Amino acid sequence: MKCEKCGFYYEGSRVCPNCGEVATGEADKVTDATTQQKPLGNPTPVLVFGILALAFALELPPLGIIFGIIGLVKAKNYFSFAGYPGAGQARAGKKLATAGLIVGIVMTVVLTAVILILVAHVNSHPEILQEIEEAVENAYTL
Repeated sequence: MKCEKCGFYYEGSRVCPNCGEVATGEADKVTDATTQQKPLGNPTPVLVFGILALAFALELPPLGIIFGIIGLVKAKNYFSFAGYPGAGQARAGKKLATAGLIVGIVMTVVLTAVILILVAHVNSHPEILQEIEEAVENAYTL
């Protein structure tokens, strides 16, 4: 079944798990218990992981990617409940987690490219490696 409001495909329910919209023609069959469910816990961890993802994305990109994925997984639980008071906080956390994930991936690619370029440059100019070895030896003799 496809939700008319958000376009999400789902089965086995008369309420869209993505936005909480009641399926057309099913509104009279849905009970209050179905629409009044609440998620377990509070959405603060979603926001925390979103902030951590964005904070670590520039310094340690792999951590930014990991925290971004965790934040997105945790955020998924809060969007299936329409009108939940913590949904705004979860939405903000999801946006931060997404941004952290994207920045982490981009920074990982950029840093990998820079490292590969530096290694290729050093390999093509062996005198640079010789100078580095001499500098290290001189540093230990002082």
